[in-house]
Amino acid sequence: MSAFKFSGIVTSVRDLTHNVKEFVFQVSDHAPFHFKAGQFIFLDIDRVMRRPYSVASAPQDLPKVTLCIKQNENDPSSSYFSGLKVGDTLTFSGPHGSFIFQESAGEILFVATGTGVSPIRSLLLHLFSREPSVVSTLYFGIRSEQDFLYRKEFEDFSKRYPNFHFIPTLSDPSQDWKGLRGRVTNSIEREFDIHRFSHIYLCGNSGMVQEAREILKKKNFESHKIHFERFY
Repeated sequence: MSAFKFSGIVTSVRDLTHNVKEFVFQVSDHAPFHFKAGQFIFLDIDRVMRRPYSVASAPQDLPKVTLCIKQNENDPSSSYFSGLKVGDTLTFSGPHGSFIFQESAGEILFVATGTGVSPIRSLLLHLFSREPSVVSTLYFGIRSEQDFLYRKEFEDFSKRYPNFHFIPTLSDPSQDWKGLRGRVTNSIEREFDIHRFSHIYLCGNSGMVQEAREILKKKNFESHKIHFERFY
């Protein structure tokens, strides 16, 4: 699919965590924008700088598009997002990427760390709207409770869709945390029947993605059924 320039108006800004903001914008209707769940766009930061961001919303949510942006004081783009407010206009190009949903009736595993859950949220919303009966699991790795993205939403999904399983893993949780502890890749290692999954989607930091792929290789999981996107 060819990438074109589009513009949008910011309709919502909210804090998801202490360092991640969610921006929702409505694409201007002068040109139709379409994308597939899991794809990303290039956002124009200024006249010379543009940055890639995965869409966290589903195609059926158009003309509204949702982005999750992690703010880093060492990133030149942080000042742009700090000042971005409701009513502002932004420009972008897209869609880009091949981290998209593969049609399948079999069980699906999603593995994410941090803001890598953004495109996986898009994939899940797409899955729930198209094939809600498909069994799916999300292993979500974060550092601590304060780093949870969309916690209530994913927990609500697990109640609304009985075939969806949300399993967060925290590497440095508080003493009150009752769930899994450690690296999210430990959950993959513990899977005694990894071959029940028809496809596996990995997204997050490059270390997690690489480690997960190595584990899956040792388990003789077919490489063409592994789909991944590295964020950093």
